[in-house]
Amino acid sequence: MKTLLPLFILLLVLTGWYCKPKAGSGGKAKLSVHFYEKDKDPVFEGIIYIKYNATTFPGTDPSVYDEFQVTDYGAKVIFENLRQGEYYLYGIKVQDTVEGGTYYKIDNRIGEREVVIHEDKYCDLGTDCSE
Repeated sequence: MKTLLPLFILLLVLTGWYCKPKAGSGGKAKLSVHFYEKDKDPVFEGIIYIKYNATTFPGTDPSVYDEFQVTDYGAKVIFENLRQGEYYLYGIKVQDTVEGGTYYKIDNRIGEREVVIHEDKYCDLGTDCSE
């Protein structure tokens, strides 16, 4: 019996059941991200960057982000096929110098979540970003 326990633990580790899943693509969750200026006007044709496994603002360098999309005329983008985990979303519209960012954690594996980025706000894990 004592020899079976280490074998069982090894089996759990090898199958990935014991390991915590990482954020990123390959899942069934969606983030619907909206981008607004201070006066609540939508930011059309802004760029939304997403960084996997991030809890704080990674900075303004686009190369550190994992993916990006351009907002439509509803100031919205949808990141699909995401896994459970932590994400940081950063929005920018260069010609109008509008930018902001927010942290978001996906707790459930399936479903769509609504996320809002406000101009000049950078919300990290543990920051109160209520209006």
